[in-house]
Amino acid sequence: MHMYLHILFYWHKTSLCPFCQVASMSTRRLGVGVAVINGQLFAVGGSDGQHPLSSVEHYDPRVGTWHRVASMTARRKHLGVAAFGGYIYAVGGRDDSTELSSAECYDPRANAWCPVVAMTSRRSGVGLTVVGNQLIAIGGFDGASYLKSVEVYDPEAVCWRVQGNMNSRRLGGGVGVVRMASFNRPGDYLYDVDSFERISNALSLSTTASSPAAVATSARTGLSSMNGSIGECSASASGVPDINRSLR
Repeated sequence: MHMYLHILFYWHKTSLCPFCQVASMSTRRLGVGVAVINGQLFAVGGSDGQHPLSSVEHYDPRVGTWHRVASMTARRKHLGVAAFGGYIYAVGGRDDSTELSSAECYDPRANAWCPVVAMTSRRSGVGLTVVGNQLIAIGGFDGASYLKSVEVYDPEAVCWRVQGNMNSRRLGGGVGVVRMASFNRPGDYLYDVDSFERISNALSLSTTASSPAAVATSARTGLSSMNGSIGECSASASGVPDINRSLR
């Protein structure tokens, strides 16, 4: 399996070169987690092909270079990473011997990592995203089984709680955030609104029309959220997502 130091960025304002290569990272990273904070891209953990990594580096687009910052307290590959509340959270993953439930967060002002309460399950290949004021961990692998459970971190209560299951077990799904307004154009997608109402009740998440929502995809199936509620989606024959199932 090849591991790449090179990074390609998409510049939406550059019509002649939609993808441009930038400086290579200082370390080869497979199963790396990435997040953006303060206009800088952070590459967190991963594997160099021999061992899981605790090292972290960030890319500054203003000068086009990577710089090392403080390392995590644990080695992690196939981890979940997200920017949340001015910090970068790293959760789960796998070290040299086992899947992890532990979590930690990076303070860019102090250039230091601090422990966060562990998730309720060990999760390698976990999807991680933020909806409203909640950090959401989706699926993964606990060392014995692929997971369909979803858990949410509440920073005020300082705890994780399980809030629903996907219909399918999923490992290594991609996670993103969209807004409802992105799907208001006629003919884009078809959604089962009743499913999202049921999902919203199950997960107790925000349902404000302007709130962000999580979208995760794995191959032709995935996890999707609109209006702050989460549901599963599958691609139709034409490749257009058909979201018609709720978490249960």
